[in-house]
Amino acid sequence: MLLTMTVHENGDLIITADNGARQRIAEERRERDFWTVFLEMTEHYWANGSYTPFDAGQANPFVGLTDTACIAEHMDAKDDGTNVVVGRLWFFEDWALNDPLEELKRRGRTVFKLAPATEEPPSTPDAHRRGYDLAEAIAAEYGIPIGELRAYASERLAEGYRERGITDGDIGTSDVSITLSQIAQHEPDALRQEAARLRERNDLVSSIAARTGRSEEETLDRLQQLLAPADPPTVPETGGRIYEYRTDGGEWVRCDLLTTNPDGTHMIEVQRLPGLREYVYDVPEERIRWSS
Repeated sequence: MLLTMTVHENGDLIITADNGARQRIAEERRERDFWTVFLEMTEHYWANGSYTPFDAGQANPFVGLTDTACIAEHMDAKDDGTNVVVGRLWFFEDWALNDPLEELKRRGRTVFKLAPATEEPPSTPDAHRRGYDLAEAIAAEYGIPIGELRAYASERLAEGYRERGITDGDIGTSDVSITLSQIAQHEPDALRQEAARLRERNDLVSSIAARTGRSEEETLDRLQQLLAPADPPTVPETGGRIYEYRTDGGEWVRCDLLTTNPDGTHMIEVQRLPGLREYVYDVPEERIRWSS
């Protein structure tokens, strides 16, 4: 029930969680803070000198970022107690609007971007605050929980990149607050439809929770886990390809290729239920096609 870290072909760090880890995140985040849970679930890396998470807001080590989760390839400590990043540095770019553990719980994977060696990624407290205030205002206007709203905006941003032939792993610096602003300004009906989908999903969750005697939060977590596969073995190199999956009805639908199994079958992610993503695994090669 630990997290797995893999460096993508473009240099980003992809973190994946199996079903046991996702269940652990769901349970522990109800009572414990992000850093306590994240450090415990990555201890098998940093305790052995690799992939060390740290809060850039504490400025030790100082990396020119504010208030974001970072991971150092290695960490060295000087005699005066100052920490120094050794090797590559990765950062979670949407810290103001998102939570890596929330993404892992929902999707089973999250991405930390590789920081340029000679350029500091933009990150200021004022920018974070404005982005969060905007998200709160839109969430209140459309009746969408802020966590669901930021996940929706992130997915819309990713879709835009995929339409141009860029995979999730190749996405550059994403500005979720700008995406939210554009959607609210130009596509208010899309937000209303998303709110309606979430209400439909929540009604389903409430109905199941009432029948089973579980809380709605636990019921939603379990539904998302049922739609997910077991341990993802590897993160494939997509090479900028757009993938499609042939359904049982013969229809080709857009999908994300998440892992490739040793026997050559694949695990993919497609939209099935309103507000939920479905993971389909052990998909044979002949039911997957791609274009560059």
